[in-house]
Amino acid sequence: SRPPATNMTKKAEDLAVKETIKILKEDKELREKIRSSKTDESGKDGKINPNLQELSRKVLDRFDDIEKEKVDEQRRLQQQLRKAEQRQENPNVPFQGSDNEDPHEAIARIKERLGELAEGLRLVEDVKHEEYLRYQYERLHEEKEQIEEMVKEGKSQGSENNKDEKMDSNKEPKLHHPGSKAQLQDVWENSDGFSQGDFTPRSFFVTHDLNGDGQLDFKELDTIMQRESHKLAKRGRESVDEVKMNKITTEMRNHFVKEVDTNKDALVSLDEFLQASKSKDFEHDEGWNPHNEEEYRRIDPEDFRRYEERIRDAVRFNDDDENHEFMRM
Repeated sequence: SRPPATNMTKKAEDLAVKETIKILKEDKELREKIRSSKTDESGKDGKINPNLQELSRKVLDRFDDIEKEKVDEQRRLQQQLRKAEQRQENPNVPFQGSDNEDPHEAIARIKERLGELAEGLRLVEDVKHEEYLRYQYERLHEEKEQIEEMVKEGKSQGSENNKDEKMDSNKEPKLHHPGSKAQLQDVWENSDGFSQGDFTPRSFFVTHDLNGDGQLDFKELDTIMQRESHKLAKRGRESVDEVKMNKITTEMRNHFVKEVDTNKDALVSLDEFLQASKSKDFEHDEGWNPHNEEEYRRIDPEDFRRYEERIRDAVRFNDDDENHEFMRM
């Protein structure tokens, strides 16, 4: 596999390889930059190919797009499902299934496809998680190399500024636990602009069910979680690390879905949401500890060196070559 991908399933790994190959085939400029980099610059003295972080960003962007496509299809199918169920209950409700199928057949087909989409979204999340670890590993090494260069050049003032920024970055803001009453009320008051006295779980759900399909999908849940992730991603800096903010948003959303989505369809229904609001955990805000950067540091440098070698092999491929085994461990 593209190392290090220790937690990826075979399906997720296949998907990661397939999309990485597509990116390298489509982006000739990036391919040329990776191809033209000196072989002896990578893997020695702790240095890594500077173009790999750009590749990781593009892979993350690609899988964000894939996720959005799946959520959009999920939304369309939810609308079709609602119409089919209404027709099943009332023959007078207009309904047009595929190939003149009756409502019962349409419901079975739609539910099967929704199950496939839920599985596909889980695979996408697996790939994004591993790619983000790689991205952070590359970013941390880049920062380390920049600091080392500053020290060599005697830029003490720059080093002090970097030190001050690092100290600011260590002042972690307190984050609410995803889906806790405190977190939802924070969004309700400070993002939605409503008063605390008007808050109820049902009113919150209806407000954030933007397409009115009775479900909170990944897009809608991300909107809810972004207030928390933005607090951490900024951390006193003028600019926001969008990649990091997206990752924190995704982690918080996935945690909430894991706790609440009882039927595992990658959606949170009104019933699931209200049921969760009745639990003791809903009232208790235990806070949220974001992804620990130590995990990025546990990536085996030798595994990463092999990954670099495979990417260098990949950019030399023949455009007609469909054999991607060189990308695997």
